Amino acid sequence: MNREPYQWECDEQSIRAQRIGAFAAVWFVAILLASLYSTCGCAPVKAPETPLRATARAAVSTLARAVALADHLCGERALDTKDVFLADTCERAFNVARPSLLAAEHGIDAWEAGHEGQVACSVAQAVVALEDMRKAVNAAGDAVPSLIDDALAVGNVVGGGCRHGS
Repeated sequence: MNREPYQWECDEQSIRAQRIGAFAAVWFVAILLASLYSTCGCAPVKAPETPLRATARAAVSTLARAVALADHLCGERALDTKDVFLADTCERAFNVARPSLLAAEHGIDAWEAGHEGQVACSVAQAVVALEDMRKAVNAAGDAVPSLIDDALAVGNVVGGGCRHGS
């Protein structure tokens, strides 16, 4: 666990602004996805791929920030308490989340080549790993910042499209 610590400095007003922004982002993603999957009723309409790709990219970026933050919180707590089990749990989760997010990023970059299904499954794996980190931090007695909960919510929207075998 020789990663640089995540720098986290915010005042109460910026934290409140981040929460409002995250809440608005989750609603925006939900509305965007609902509109993309709707049809006119007379003939199927293929939704443009660019907004969905942009949504996936935003979800991956948010998940990456949340994973970095959760990893920092886990590592800090494990060092403070000398909890080897917590350190091991966090490291295993990080080692799943990081390559999953990198795979999702590569899939987004190759979107036109038909890799959108791989993106959803990579995001779903990262969500499971981040959830494991969140549970470990909570079990250690610490609360997690709202960024992590927001990343899980957005990640579940994008990762919910995973069809096993994609």
